[in-house]
Amino acid sequence: MRQPKIFILFLFFLIPFLFFFYTHGLNYTFADEFYVLNSAQRLFHGEVPYRNFLVTYNPGSFFITALGFRIFGDSVLGGRLMALIFALLTAINLYFCAGYLHKNSYLRFVPVLVFLSWGPIHLNYSSATMYAIWGGTLTCLLLLRAKRKAVAGMSLFLAGVTVFLTFLFKQNFGAALILTCFTAFIFNKRLRNRRSAGLIIAGLSLGALVFLLYLWISGSIRQFGENLYFYSFQKIILEGQASTPFIYPGTLPEVFIKTGFYLLPLLVSVTAIFFVSPFGRELLFLPVFCLTYYFLGIRPVTDFIHVAPLLSLSGISLLMLLKTKNLVIKALVGLGIFMTISGGIYTALFWGYFRWGTPILQNNYWLPDKRLAVWVDDKTYREFPRFVNTLNKYSQAGDAVFADYYAPWIYFLTDRKNPTRFDYLNSAFLNPGYEEEIIDSLNRRGVTLIITGAETEAKNNRLNNFIEENYQPVAKEGAYVFWTRRGLAVRLRS
Repeated sequence: MRQPKIFILFLFFLIPFLFFFYTHGLNYTFADEFYVLNSAQRLFHGEVPYRNFLVTYNPGSFFITALGFRIFGDSVLGGRLMALIFALLTAINLYFCAGYLHKNSYLRFVPVLVFLSWGPIHLNYSSATMYAIWGGTLTCLLLLRAKRKAVAGMSLFLAGVTVFLTFLFKQNFGAALILTCFTAFIFNKRLRNRRSAGLIIAGLSLGALVFLLYLWISGSIRQFGENLYFYSFQKIILEGQASTPFIYPGTLPEVFIKTGFYLLPLLVSVTAIFFVSPFGRELLFLPVFCLTYYFLGIRPVTDFIHVAPLLSLSGISLLMLLKTKNLVIKALVGLGIFMTISGGIYTALFWGYFRWGTPILQNNYWLPDKRLAVWVDDKTYREFPRFVNTLNKYSQAGDAVFADYYAPWIYFLTDRKNPTRFDYLNSAFLNPGYEEEIIDSLNRRGVTLIITGAETEAKNNRLNNFIEENYQPVAKEGAYVFWTRRGLAVRLRS
């Protein structure tokens, strides 16, 4: 009974700790959180992904967030509370996975603490990556439980289901789990048979069948295929539109430190693979899980906020390294664990929120907005009400307003409706057909107000030419320009 009591006590202190992070920090100009929130809200209000709105992510995080809206209300906090629940579930998965690696009740917290220090306190919102980590850790736990003959069949079937759910969050991590399961089969004699493989495939197939049935009933199968090809294959894989450098320019020490940080999850996982012998090869799939998540998650975008969740999985490999009998190596690993955990907590508290925003400890201003319900920094506290006041001069809640910018927060926080299927506006991810569809929607819906980024005038494409010909700028707030239909702005100012 001692171990469950210790873990329950840990959770008792963990919940308020995480609640602080999930209720502080908001960078509304950094659109990823609001892309998920706005898509989930559209889903919550009866719209169908792909048919009514196009998505660049797989829709799993939208379904989870929409469920959070149903339980907690459709606000930033509502979405984050659902994410907090899944962070706790991931911590539970890791704790029980660690039970198969070490008998010491306290050392089992190593993967949990590493996860918490680099995962949820950095990505404190409905992140598809964090949900995919939940799916991955649950799959690993189910593969470990398959060692027990009495529950092996159900565990393997459910592992197949969780692999598909992970695909539904992020397809690259779903593919990583297929490789993880393959490794588990290869190096575990009990799983190396047709029945085990069939159970995994059955669970995976059931999930895929249910999703395809949903697409068929909602009439969005064709749009799903077109969307998947255009965004994932053509734009990201073939054209590399979302790619960033892996080695960034800078002084030699800067390049060395930054690249070393980006490589850290890889180095820890590879080292654990070479030291896996004390556990037997049947547990090799655990560091392989960390390794495949790294290889398929580190690109095409490599930066601090994308590496942090990959590093959060390193606790599994670090715990395996503690099993070594070499006292020097054990001491070095212990020091590495301490530095990893403390470094994660320090950067979350004192570095910029989402790396580029105000440190989370300085997000202590409360905005009386029903859709926020979180503490924000002084800049947001000052700028957001000014933006809303300007918006209210030219439109009212429920109006169709088009944001020709990657700014889905405008729709979510101000109760304006997107008259198009496009929430992700990036000139690199538009084609002439999409531009014509947007223009047609603007004309057909009689949209009188468009909001753009300040640099819109420098662009030269069909959509922006249409805006400049048919709308005129009437106001500017921060990085945003307000445009009204020509002839209408004079009436509004009078």
